[in-house]
Amino acid sequence: MENRSNTNQHQTSEIQKEVFEDYTWKWFFAKEAEGLTASSPGLEYAHFMKRHFGMDIDYKKLIKSSVDEIGKLLNTDIDHGVIEELIDRCVDIRRQYVAYSQTKKEGDPGVIKTQHNKLLELEKAAGTTVKETVNQFDIPQVLGPIAMACSLHLMAIIELLPNSDEYDKTFAHFAKEYGNLLEMGAQQFYNQVPDENKVSATDERDVFLNLSNALKLLPKKHII
Repeated sequence: MENRSNTNQHQTSEIQKEVFEDYTWKWFFAKEAEGLTASSPGLEYAHFMKRHFGMDIDYKKLIKSSVDEIGKLLNTDIDHGVIEELIDRCVDIRRQYVAYSQTKKEGDPGVIKTQHNKLLELEKAAGTTVKETVNQFDIPQVLGPIAMACSLHLMAIIELLPNSDEYDKTFAHFAKEYGNLLEMGAQQFYNQVPDENKVSATDERDVFLNLSNALKLLPKKHII
């Protein structure tokens, strides 16, 4: 029975992986916004993130694909080298989040505390990285990676900090900051798109605007 269960879990994981990798960044961020706004406690979002971000997926490929698609709409060749640091940060946040989720299941308070401290350090670095990225590069060119990093970071805060005295202030601050950042980036993206591509770029802009609105709503759902 146990072997059959393991086989079924493996098959399910492979199916999820195949479906997930077949979709574009546009679908990915649309699902994030959908999950964020689907229920008052944000359970749909948490379920989506836990299920997909625990899988062995080439996230660098996914992020670079998002940048390429934005570049095509802007008629711009984007040097992937300039976004490697941000991509690494996205992957690092995911790694820390998955590690924490696993230790939480195992119930080892010592290990959980270690992961908690690491994510608090990552929290400070995440805000710094976003600000540095905005100063160095045009937001639309790295909008996909920024959206992924912001979403992952907020997911980590939701998981970690409800028992922290600083939870309300920290969470509200980053939700507003990240929401405003994506809103600004979405509008900049649309303004930079050549006139002949405006129609096709509307959906892309709206995806990021919807995610921006979803991020801003998070404190109302999670802060009591």
